Amino acid sequence: MGKQTAKTPSADAGGTEQTAKAQNPELELRELPITSIDQGEQLIRSDQFDDALQELAADIATHGLLQPIGVTAAAGGRYQLLWGGRRIAAYRILRRTTILARVYDRGDADIKALALVENLQRRNMTLAEECDAVHHLHVTQNRSPEQIASALSKGRDWVLRRLAVRSLPDDIAQPLLEGLLTLGAAEKLALLEDLGARTYARSLALRERLSVSQVDEIVKALLSDPAPPDPAHGHHLNPEQPITHPEPLVTCPACQRNVPLSQTVTVRICAEPCTAATDDPTPNPANAN
Repeated sequence: MGKQTAKTPSADAGGTEQTAKAQNPELELRELPITSIDQGEQLIRSDQFDDALQELAADIATHGLLQPIGVTAAAGGRYQLLWGGRRIAAYRILRRTTILARVYDRGDADIKALALVENLQRRNMTLAEECDAVHHLHVTQNRSPEQIASALSKGRDWVLRRLAVRSLPDDIAQPLLEGLLTLGAAEKLALLEDLGARTYARSLALRERLSVSQVDEIVKALLSDPAPPDPAHGHHLNPEQPITHPEPLVTCPACQRNVPLSQTVTVRICAEPCTAATDDPTPNPANAN
């Protein structure tokens, strides 16, 4: 992820860059001293230095800067960074003192939208950062999901899922945004309206680091239970305690039998086509020689 891409913010994000140019016909590229650029106000990423920074510096050294950074003019001949913090960091590694920048008018209403689109296109942002950025584009900048998806070269579903995160129950949203749950697992858990059942499934998913498909099996089993636990009567499920209601059944992926959840284990298999997919998938130590 350290290499540059020759990509600019898309006009489909509501025409933000075209709007900025129309509002400021003197918008231009300038070679600016790096020491004159202040970083902070418009930074979207909190982690500006990562393992790919050296790779980015090497790429710039070989191919040059493919896209300028974005700044606004500030008082005293200084500039405020909009985007491009990693490019500046890479220039510092290369001991370069000036960098090519596109200067935007401080009064442009769409400046933050441009910064958000730039960061979403170029960085591996956290899910929380993606959700905040998409929410800003949708609510504050009045962009439709289709416009946001087109600007970011993402699918409409990608945008809608991140807009929906704010509507998840707090007990699901918090571990999701902390990186403890995947978005897919959180969406499955949110199908459980009963707090006791959801608490049980969430705790099990976190403790066992279950995959989305495993969480889906548990949720389906709990949804099919005719008598789910009632949190109003203190019947909260605790994965550390024996299950006192009819235990959910899940399908064993090896033998295809339906077995009680407590009698299953979490296993890890090859990411590539597994050699265990044979008539007898059980390894036999006697055949090791």
